[in-house]
Amino acid sequence: MTAATLAPAASLVTRGVLAQQWERLALWYLNGPVDDAPVWAAVDGLARHLPEEQRTNWFEQLFSALPVRDGDVDMSALPLDERDPDLIEQTAIEAVDEALDHLITTQNLSREQA
Repeated sequence: MTAATLAPAASLVTRGVLAQQWERLALWYLNGPVDDAPVWAAVDGLARHLPEEQRTNWFEQLFSALPVRDGDVDMSALPLDERDPDLIEQTAIEAVDEALDHLITTQNLSREQA
């Protein structure tokens, strides 16, 4: 996968398309490319109007929450009173949505200003 394969056609840019693009980028990162520099270059390019620390933080939130949202969480490692799968899933969904809202808003702003 390359950064170029992540870019949607300009005429098809919707929030859903952009969210899928960001999720593919996060999953690419999670699958452990030997060299993660292209991933971070894509993050920098897609969210170039966010300061670097914010780009990193929002992308880290996204790639950390995606597996949990998708049910890939080991609840046996959690204390008994924190093993609520519905709450864990809802928290992850909210974290993914929050990260995407920031990354996509920034992406749209940067395209309008370009």
